Amino acid sequence: MRHDAGHFIVIDGIAGSGKSTLIRAIKKQLQEKGLKIFDLAKWTEEHNKPPKFREIADYDVYFTFEPTKYWVGAAIRHELSYSGASGEIVAQAFSLDRHIQYVRLIIPALNAGKMIIQDRSVSSSIVYQPIMKEGPSLDDLIALPGNTLALRYPPDQLILTHIDPEKLQARFDTRDDDSKGVFENIEYLKKVDERFRSNWFSQLFTDHGTQVHNFNTDVPKDEMEQNITSLISSLIK
Repeated sequence: MRHDAGHFIVIDGIAGSGKSTLIRAIKKQLQEKGLKIFDLAKWTEEHNKPPKFREIADYDVYFTFEPTKYWVGAAIRHELSYSGASGEIVAQAFSLDRHIQYVRLIIPALNAGKMIIQDRSVSSSIVYQPIMKEGPSLDDLIALPGNTLALRYPPDQLILTHIDPEKLQARFDTRDDDSKGVFENIEYLKKVDERFRSNWFSQLFTDHGTQVHNFNTDVPKDEMEQNITSLISSLIK
């Protein structure tokens, strides 16, 4: 359990389940409240390095994501996700990418009392990588330095999106972005969905002081946006 003054919210779930829609709605909601928003995606477009907190310390809310799109994160997105690399190699890369971002941005921001809204975290590694070909055991995965560090700074809230994996095929057929790769196979996503919804997974995070929310995204977009803004209002009031 953390002892900083920040508020850390992670949104996670199977690929294509609506995380980006929720994050856009939250961003709009907080901007309308007059909060100053840091958008890691915009930073990435303008810089070839991850930010250090001291460079961007005057924001109220930080919208971040994993993997990043520079350094190790770029290798994950443009090589490892498509090359058939073993689960062990992928896990090590994610751990290193995560470690860099936590040290440079996440931990200092939390210590400064900031709010962070993040798309994926160590939660994704725990679900995906042990079931990849030649993937690590759960214990070995958690022991990787970046993952151990992330679990020392767990989210206050973990919002898990859920939609029937059978309904995702049409979405993937129309997408051409970085979310595909190893996450494109529907049978694989079914296994992933089972892991996200398992009792052991929720217990792992609740044991670290995280409140877990199961969030249904199998609803019309406007209803989904209304539901997430209501949830966020209740969590940050």
